[in-house]
Amino acid sequence: MLGTYLLCVSTARLCTKLKPNPERLYCKFSQQKMDIKGVSGILQKMIDHGGHDTILKKVQIVEVKDDGTCKAELHIDQEHTNIFGTLHGGYIATLVDIITSLALFAHPRQGKGVSVNLNVSYLKPAKKGDDIVIEATTSKAGRTLAYLDCKIYIKQSCELVATASHCKFIRED
Repeated sequence: MLGTYLLCVSTARLCTKLKPNPERLYCKFSQQKMDIKGVSGILQKMIDHGGHDTILKKVQIVEVKDDGTCKAELHIDQEHTNIFGTLHGGYIATLVDIITSLALFAHPRQGKGVSVNLNVSYLKPAKKGDDIVIEATTSKAGRTLAYLDCKIYIKQSCELVATASHCKFIRED
């Protein structure tokens, strides 16, 4: 617990020293109400950036609510699987990171942020050909920290694949 607190304080100090940069991806999106079009636009900007987030190109945002929830779907193809033919654990962690961050953009306390802690519990494998649903909710968004939860399940059977929690440091420019 103490280690987490120290990490939060260190992250907060680091982030408050950052200067606003108009080239940053999220700057132009903050301080406006987000709907499905806005959240989908942020995801597309991340994909178009050409970095790691390009692996999200087949993720579809299907629902966004202004209470800080976001729902997405993905059909699992070969590119999403590990050597055993199941959804890769690292890909699951990326889905949690991105979809919970998008849920925070839909929350009234939206802001740019960095991850402080991300915890994933892997419960059941999803296989190539499965359709999965990723549901993210903002549990609490305070002055500097946001707590988000996520569950991933197989659409056809509603069987849980993973549950996760994500804590983000958030700031205003």
